[in-house]
Amino acid sequence: SGVLAAAGIVALEKMVDRLAEDHYTAKLLRLGLMEIPQLVVDTPPNPTNMVFVETSDLGISGAEFAARLKEHGVLAAVYGKHRVRMVTHRHIEPGMIGGIVETVRNVVNSL
Repeated sequence: SGVLAAAGIVALEKMVDRLAEDHYTAKLLRLGLMEIPQLVVDTPPNPTNMVFVETSDLGISGAEFAARLKEHGVLAAVYGKHRVRMVTHRHIEPGMIGGIVETVRNVVNSL
């Protein structure tokens, strides 16, 4: 329990200020993914560091889409039968977003 408590303390004391950066990076990701016509990307009512993508229009499950992304180094969590979630954090910088979007575009175009 001490390890979990330490992680919580670090999050509260050092990472709260980073949330705005993560929200900005997620916004860049969201906007980039919205330029891929085959994708349905959620637009949240409030800033968040999570981006949700529907895969039903692609004809594959969220699990299959996440697996294909992972083959190309992009991680996404399965969040329902036809839905994945991508999360930005301190290791994802704004300059990385273009490459991530291009990778997702290539995976979508390969379907």
